[in-house]
Amino acid sequence: MLTKKIIFCTQISCFFMEQYSVFSIKTQIIKYFIAIVCLITPLFADIRECPNLTPLYEELLRCDHNTLCLFDVGNTLLTPKDPVLYPRFAKWKDRWFKTYYPHMTSQDKLFLARIIEATDHIWILAEDWPSLLKIAHELNIKTAALTQVILDLSLEQIRVQRLQRFNLMFQDGLADFPYQHRLFTYKNGLIQTNQPYKGDALKEFLIKLNVLPSKIIFIDDMRQQLQSVEKICAEMQILFVGFHYTGGEKNGCFDEISASFQLTTLVEQHRWP
Repeated sequence: MLTKKIIFCTQISCFFMEQYSVFSIKTQIIKYFIAIVCLITPLFADIRECPNLTPLYEELLRCDHNTLCLFDVGNTLLTPKDPVLYPRFAKWKDRWFKTYYPHMTSQDKLFLARIIEATDHIWILAEDWPSLLKIAHELNIKTAALTQVILDLSLEQIRVQRLQRFNLMFQDGLADFPYQHRLFTYKNGLIQTNQPYKGDALKEFLIKLNVLPSKIIFIDDMRQQLQSVEKICAEMQILFVGFHYTGGEKNGCFDEISASFQLTTLVEQHRWP
């Protein structure tokens, strides 16, 4: 990647040299400025494709105790075994509820969310994340989860307990960190936010820290979330490496009849089949 950047910088510099006199001091300044910007940029921000854990293991070996490694939860650490719960079918699910249960209140939906969050057989480990977390902790790398969810006190502890049952333990050294904030809640290494973009909540989280990390690694299945965190890291001058995780959806066979049966069972019997 660095070699490609150098070639690109050389090409850009040549273009500008053609526009001005080769012997011009102004030309030399422009050339060196562009080269420096091009070479420095990848050192501060990088988003990579990640179909499995191999790229993550490789990156962890380049980190130290000043690194904070953040993990998305849904469709990354834990993925639903049924496709109807995948994020990409959220719009279909919304249409289904509007069609068959148009008078469902927000409290009704919150009640159903509690059932889904608390039912372990709905969720599976997408990868051997506990082993990766263990390696990170052996390297003294700080770890935490950053997830976008419905913020409700009745759900927060359920999520923490579910992660613990799957042996997903975090180590961030923030035992006394404030629990409640306007944009997020924090407990046991789990940062929960209802903001559209996780970067907004992460910025407030980082502001509260006594010492900023020198590097942040973030793993998420949504590229727009990676970009929102990338932007915040650039503002705060923190080295950022993002991983766009694409291995979460293990069952790609979506069937509307099966999905409708599952949602109907959830609404009418208060359980997941």
